[in-house]
Amino acid sequence: MTLARYCLAFVAVAAAAGAFAQEKKPATATRREVAKLDAAAEEKAIRATADAFVKAFNAGDAKALAAMWTAAGDYVGENGETRKGRNAIEKEYEALFAKHLGLKIKLDIESIRLVDASTAVEDGRSTVVADGRTVSQNRYTAIHVKANSHWLLSAVRDMPGAEAAEGGLKELEFFVGDWVARRDEREVRSNCKWAIGNQFLLRTYEVVDPEQHEAPQRTGWQIIGWDPAIRQIRSWSFDSTGGHGQGLWSQVEGGWSIETEGVLADGSPTTSTDLIERVDDNILGWQSIRRTAGGQQLPDTEQVVLERVAASAKTAP
Repeated sequence: MTLARYCLAFVAVAAAAGAFAQEKKPATATRREVAKLDAAAEEKAIRATADAFVKAFNAGDAKALAAMWTAAGDYVGENGETRKGRNAIEKEYEALFAKHLGLKIKLDIESIRLVDASTAVEDGRSTVVADGRTVSQNRYTAIHVKANSHWLLSAVRDMPGAEAAEGGLKELEFFVGDWVARRDEREVRSNCKWAIGNQFLLRTYEVVDPEQHEAPQRTGWQIIGWDPAIRQIRSWSFDSTGGHGQGLWSQVEGGWSIETEGVLADGSPTTSTDLIERVDDNILGWQSIRRTAGGQQLPDTEQVVLERVAASAKTAP
Protein backbone atom coordinates (compact mmCIF):
# COMPACT_ATOMS: atom_id res chain seq x y z
CA MET A 1 0.00 0.00 0.00
CA THR A 2 1.28 3.46 -0.72
CA LEU A 3 1.72 6.19 1.71
CA ALA A 4 -1.14 8.10 0.09
CA ARG A 5 -3.46 5.12 0.49
CA TYR A 6 -2.64 4.64 4.18
CA CYS A 7 -2.56 8.26 5.28
CA LEU A 8 -5.92 8.94 6.89
CA ALA A 9 -4.34 12.15 8.05
CA PHE A 10 -4.42 13.59 4.56
CA VAL A 11 -8.05 14.37 5.07
CA ALA A 12 -8.54 14.66 8.77
CA VAL A 13 -8.58 18.01 10.46
CA ALA A 14 -10.84 17.66 13.35
CA ALA A 15 -12.37 14.94 15.19
CA ALA A 16 -15.20 12.77 15.96
CA ALA A 17 -18.49 12.14 17.85
CA GLY A 18 -22.19 12.54 17.27
CA ALA A 19 -24.25 11.01 14.50
CA PHE A 20 -26.31 11.65 11.38
CA ALA A 21 -29.18 9.43 12.49
CA GLN A 22 -31.30 12.33 13.71
CA GLU A 23 -34.58 13.10 12.02
CA LYS A 24 -34.30 15.73 9.36
CA LYS A 25 -35.43 19.13 10.60
CA PRO A 26 -37.56 21.47 8.50
CA ALA A 27 -35.48 23.76 6.30
CA THR A 28 -36.92 26.87 7.93
CA ALA A 29 -35.85 25.65 11.38
CA THR A 30 -32.35 24.82 10.07
CA ARG A 31 -31.94 28.26 8.55
CA ARG A 32 -33.11 29.85 11.79
CA GLU A 33 -30.56 27.85 13.80
CA VAL A 34 -27.70 28.73 11.46
CA ALA A 35 -28.67 32.39 11.58
CA LYS A 36 -28.40 32.33 15.38
CA LEU A 37 -24.90 30.82 15.30
CA ASP A 38 -21.78 32.89 15.71
CA ALA A 39 -20.27 31.56 12.48
CA ALA A 40 -16.89 33.15 13.11
CA ALA A 41 -16.64 31.55 16.56
CA GLU A 42 -17.67 28.11 15.27
CA GLU A 43 -15.16 28.28 12.43
CA LYS A 44 -12.47 29.30 14.91
CA ALA A 45 -13.31 26.27 17.04
CA ILE A 46 -13.07 23.92 14.05
CA ARG A 47 -9.74 25.43 13.04
CA ALA A 48 -8.50 24.90 16.58
CA THR A 49 -9.24 21.18 16.27
CA ALA A 50 -7.25 21.22 13.03
CA ASP A 51 -4.27 22.68 14.89
CA ALA A 52 -4.64 19.99 17.56
CA PHE A 53 -4.77 17.33 14.87
CA VAL A 54 -1.57 18.56 13.23
CA LYS A 55 0.18 18.61 16.60
CA ALA A 56 -0.89 15.03 17.41
CA PHE A 57 -0.01 13.76 13.93
CA ASN A 58 3.44 15.32 13.97
CA ALA A 59 4.01 13.70 17.37
CA GLY A 60 2.96 10.29 15.98
CA ASP A 61 0.20 10.00 18.61
CA ALA A 62 -2.33 7.56 17.12
CA LYS A 63 -4.49 7.45 20.24
CA ALA A 64 -4.89 11.22 20.39
CA LEU A 65 -5.76 11.31 16.70
CA ALA A 66 -8.38 8.57 17.02
CA ALA A 67 -9.97 10.44 19.92
CA MET A 68 -10.76 13.22 17.46
CA TRP A 69 -13.22 10.97 15.60
CA THR A 70 -16.69 9.81 16.57
CA ALA A 71 -16.98 6.25 17.81
CA ALA A 72 -18.72 5.41 14.53
CA GLY A 73 -16.66 7.73 12.32
CA ASP A 74 -15.69 6.52 8.86
CA TYR A 75 -13.00 7.29 6.33
CA VAL A 76 -13.11 6.56 2.58
CA GLY A 77 -9.89 7.02 0.62
CA GLU A 78 -9.53 8.11 -3.00
CA ASN A 79 -9.16 4.46 -4.04
CA GLY A 80 -12.33 3.38 -2.24
CA GLU A 81 -10.75 1.80 0.86
CA THR A 82 -12.92 2.28 3.95
CA ARG A 83 -12.19 2.36 7.67
CA LYS A 84 -15.19 2.34 10.01
CA GLY A 85 -15.06 3.14 13.70
CA ARG A 86 -12.60 4.86 15.99
CA ASN A 87 -10.76 1.62 16.84
CA ALA A 88 -10.11 0.75 13.19
CA ILE A 89 -8.93 4.27 12.48
CA GLU A 90 -6.55 4.21 15.46
CA LYS A 91 -5.01 0.95 14.19
CA GLU A 92 -4.43 2.51 10.78
CA TYR A 93 -2.66 5.48 12.35
CA GLU A 94 -0.50 3.10 14.40
CA ALA A 95 0.44 1.15 11.26
CA LEU A 96 1.21 4.36 9.39
CA PHE A 97 3.54 5.71 12.07
CA ALA A 98 5.25 2.34 12.51
CA LYS A 99 5.99 2.09 8.80
CA HIS A 100 6.94 5.72 8.17
CA LEU A 101 8.85 7.46 10.97
CA GLY A 102 9.02 11.21 11.34
CA LEU A 103 6.04 12.14 9.16
CA LYS A 104 4.84 15.73 9.31
CA ILE A 105 1.55 17.10 7.99
CA LYS A 106 0.33 20.51 6.86
CA LEU A 107 -3.37 21.31 6.35
CA ASP A 108 -4.63 24.11 4.10
CA ILE A 109 -8.30 24.68 4.85
CA GLU A 110 -10.06 26.17 1.84
CA SER A 111 -13.56 26.54 3.27
CA ILE A 112 -15.75 25.71 6.27
CA ARG A 113 -19.54 25.80 5.84
CA LEU A 114 -22.07 25.43 8.64
CA VAL A 115 -24.97 23.20 7.56
CA ASP A 116 -26.88 23.51 10.84
CA ALA A 117 -26.16 23.99 14.52
CA SER A 118 -24.36 20.65 14.83
CA THR A 119 -22.92 19.94 11.37
CA ALA A 120 -20.16 21.58 9.33
CA VAL A 121 -18.47 20.73 6.02
CA GLU A 122 -14.79 21.44 5.46
CA ASP A 123 -12.83 21.32 2.21
CA GLY A 124 -9.08 21.61 1.92
CA ARG A 125 -5.74 20.19 0.93
CA SER A 126 -3.14 18.28 2.93
CA THR A 127 0.60 17.88 2.49
CA VAL A 128 2.69 15.19 4.16
CA VAL A 129 6.46 15.60 4.48
CA ALA A 130 9.13 13.02 5.35
CA ASP A 131 12.83 13.78 5.77
CA GLY A 132 12.23 17.34 4.62
CA ARG A 133 10.64 16.17 1.34
CA THR A 134 7.03 16.44 0.27
CA VAL A 135 5.87 12.86 -0.26
CA SER A 136 2.16 13.38 -0.94
CA GLN A 137 -0.50 16.01 -1.48
CA ASN A 138 -4.22 15.45 -1.54
CA ARG A 139 -7.68 17.06 -1.51
CA TYR A 140 -10.27 16.20 1.13
CA THR A 141 -13.78 16.85 2.40
CA ALA A 142 -14.44 16.42 6.13
CA ILE A 143 -17.78 16.36 7.96
CA HIS A 144 -17.72 17.70 11.52
CA VAL A 145 -20.47 17.20 14.10
CA LYS A 146 -20.87 18.96 17.41
CA ALA A 147 -21.43 16.97 20.61
CA ASN A 148 -21.17 18.25 24.16
CA SER A 149 -19.94 21.61 22.86
CA HIS A 150 -17.05 20.00 20.97
CA TRP A 151 -16.58 19.70 17.21
CA LEU A 152 -15.57 16.16 16.24
CA LEU A 153 -14.88 14.38 12.96
CA SER A 154 -17.66 12.10 11.71
CA ALA A 155 -16.72 11.37 8.09
CA VAL A 156 -13.82 12.06 5.74
CA ARG A 157 -13.60 11.58 2.00
CA ASP A 158 -10.17 11.62 0.38
CA MET A 159 -10.08 12.67 -3.28
CA PRO A 160 -7.47 12.56 -6.03
CA GLY A 161 -5.95 15.82 -7.15
CA ALA A 162 -6.58 17.28 -10.58
CA GLU A 163 -3.59 15.45 -12.02
CA ALA A 164 -4.77 12.01 -10.87
CA ALA A 165 -8.32 12.72 -12.01
CA GLU A 166 -7.05 13.10 -15.57
CA GLY A 167 -5.72 9.55 -15.33
CA GLY A 168 -3.23 7.89 -17.65
CA LEU A 169 0.44 8.63 -18.02
CA LYS A 170 0.20 12.20 -19.30
CA GLU A 171 2.34 13.56 -16.47
CA LEU A 172 5.16 11.10 -17.29
CA GLU A 173 5.47 11.93 -20.97
CA PHE A 174 8.63 13.96 -20.31
CA PHE A 175 10.38 10.67 -19.39
CA VAL A 176 10.36 9.65 -23.07
CA GLY A 177 13.91 9.85 -24.35
CA ASP A 178 17.46 8.69 -23.69
CA TRP A 179 19.15 9.44 -20.38
CA VAL A 180 22.57 8.90 -18.80
CA ALA A 181 23.85 9.03 -15.23
CA ARG A 182 27.55 8.89 -14.40
CA ARG A 183 28.99 7.74 -11.08
CA ASP A 184 32.05 5.86 -9.81
CA GLU A 185 33.51 5.47 -13.31
CA ARG A 186 30.32 3.79 -14.48
CA GLU A 187 27.40 4.94 -16.57
CA VAL A 188 23.75 4.02 -16.32
CA ARG A 189 22.20 4.47 -19.74
CA SER A 190 18.43 4.30 -20.03
CA ASN A 191 15.81 4.68 -22.72
CA CYS A 192 12.09 5.29 -22.21
CA LYS A 193 9.48 5.06 -24.97
CA TRP A 194 5.78 4.51 -25.53
CA ALA A 195 4.69 0.90 -26.06
CA ILE A 196 1.62 -1.30 -26.68
CA GLY A 197 -0.61 1.25 -28.35
CA ASN A 198 0.81 4.08 -26.24
CA GLN A 199 -0.90 2.62 -23.16
CA PHE A 200 2.38 1.89 -21.35
CA LEU A 201 5.87 3.28 -21.04
CA LEU A 202 8.77 0.87 -21.52
CA ARG A 203 12.05 1.82 -19.87
CA THR A 204 15.24 -0.18 -20.41
CA TYR A 205 18.61 0.43 -18.78
CA GLU A 206 22.16 -0.88 -18.71
CA VAL A 207 25.10 -0.32 -16.38
CA VAL A 208 28.37 -0.04 -18.31
CA ASP A 209 32.04 0.80 -17.81
CA PRO A 210 32.95 3.30 -20.58
CA GLU A 211 36.59 2.24 -20.35
CA GLN A 212 35.75 -1.33 -21.25
CA HIS A 213 34.10 -2.58 -24.41
CA GLU A 214 32.53 -5.66 -22.91
CA ALA A 215 28.90 -6.58 -22.31
CA PRO A 216 26.98 -4.37 -19.84
CA GLN A 217 27.50 -5.30 -16.21
CA ARG A 218 23.76 -5.24 -15.58
CA THR A 219 20.58 -4.63 -17.58
CA GLY A 220 16.91 -4.27 -16.78
CA TRP A 221 13.37 -3.49 -17.91
CA GLN A 222 10.65 -1.41 -16.35
CA ILE A 223 7.04 -1.24 -17.54
CA ILE A 224 5.00 1.76 -16.35
CA GLY A 225 1.21 1.85 -16.67
CA TRP A 226 -1.98 3.39 -15.30
CA ASP A 227 -3.90 1.06 -12.96
CA PRO A 228 -7.58 2.01 -13.39
CA ALA A 229 -8.68 -0.16 -10.45
CA ILE A 230 -6.84 2.00 -7.91
CA ARG A 231 -6.50 5.15 -10.09
CA GLN A 232 -2.75 5.23 -9.68
CA ILE A 233 0.39 4.72 -11.74
CA ARG A 234 2.02 1.33 -11.20
CA SER A 235 5.36 -0.03 -12.45
CA TRP A 236 6.89 -3.50 -12.80
CA SER A 237 10.68 -3.95 -12.88
CA PHE A 238 12.96 -6.85 -13.88
CA ASP A 239 16.77 -7.01 -13.95
CA SER A 240 19.40 -9.36 -15.33
CA THR A 241 20.35 -10.69 -11.89
CA GLY A 242 16.92 -12.32 -11.54
CA GLY A 243 15.45 -9.72 -9.17
CA HIS A 244 12.08 -8.12 -9.76
CA GLY A 245 9.61 -5.75 -8.08
CA GLN A 246 6.74 -3.36 -8.47
CA GLY A 247 5.98 0.18 -7.35
CA LEU A 248 3.09 2.56 -6.81
CA TRP A 249 3.65 6.15 -7.94
CA SER A 250 2.40 9.29 -6.19
CA GLN A 251 2.92 12.76 -7.59
CA VAL A 252 4.57 15.08 -5.08
CA GLU A 253 5.87 18.60 -5.21
CA GLY A 254 8.67 18.73 -7.76
CA GLY A 255 8.40 15.14 -8.96
CA TRP A 256 7.33 11.65 -7.91
CA SER A 257 7.52 9.30 -4.94
CA ILE A 258 7.47 5.54 -5.67
CA GLU A 259 6.75 3.00 -2.93
CA THR A 260 8.41 -0.23 -4.10
CA GLU A 261 8.39 -3.85 -2.99
CA GLY A 262 10.44 -6.57 -4.62
CA VAL A 263 12.60 -9.63 -4.27
CA LEU A 264 16.29 -10.32 -4.94
CA ALA A 265 17.51 -13.31 -6.92
CA ASP A 266 18.14 -15.21 -3.66
CA GLY A 267 14.54 -14.63 -2.53
CA SER A 268 15.24 -11.84 -0.04
CA PRO A 269 12.40 -9.30 0.10
CA THR A 270 13.17 -5.64 -0.55
CA THR A 271 11.37 -2.33 0.04
CA SER A 272 12.24 1.28 -0.68
CA THR A 273 10.88 4.72 -1.41
CA ASP A 274 12.32 6.04 -4.66
CA LEU A 275 12.23 9.80 -5.24
CA ILE A 276 12.37 11.37 -8.70
CA GLU A 277 12.96 15.12 -8.85
CA ARG A 278 12.19 16.85 -12.13
CA VAL A 279 14.73 19.68 -12.27
CA ASP A 280 13.75 20.58 -15.83
CA ASP A 281 12.87 18.76 -19.07
CA ASN A 282 16.46 17.56 -19.48
CA ILE A 283 17.67 16.89 -15.92
CA LEU A 284 16.26 14.48 -13.32
CA GLY A 285 17.37 13.68 -9.80
CA TRP A 286 16.91 10.12 -8.43
CA GLN A 287 17.37 8.86 -4.88
CA SER A 288 16.31 5.74 -2.95
CA ILE A 289 15.49 6.09 0.77
CA ARG A 290 14.00 3.95 3.55
CA ARG A 291 15.56 0.85 1.95
CA THR A 292 15.43 -2.66 3.35
CA ALA A 293 16.69 -6.03 2.08
CA GLY A 294 16.00 -9.30 3.84
CA GLY A 295 14.46 -7.39 6.73
CA GLN A 296 17.64 -5.35 7.32
CA GLN A 297 17.74 -1.56 7.08
CA LEU A 298 20.03 -0.17 4.37
CA PRO A 299 21.46 3.36 4.12
CA ASP A 300 19.85 5.88 1.77
CA THR A 301 21.58 6.34 -1.56
CA GLU A 302 23.01 9.66 -2.63
CA GLN A 303 21.01 11.52 -5.26
CA VAL A 304 22.00 10.59 -8.82
CA VAL A 305 21.63 13.11 -11.66
CA LEU A 306 20.25 11.86 -14.98
CA GLU A 307 20.73 13.99 -18.10
CA ARG A 308 18.84 13.72 -21.36
CA VAL A 309 21.21 12.86 -24.20
CA ALA A 310 18.95 12.20 -27.21
CA ALA A 311 15.37 12.05 -28.36
CA SER A 312 13.66 8.66 -28.48
CA ALA A 313 11.05 7.07 -30.70
CA LYS A 314 7.57 7.82 -29.39
CA THR A 315 6.16 4.37 -30.00
CA ALA A 316 7.69 0.95 -29.52
CA PRO A 317 7.53 -1.43 -32.49
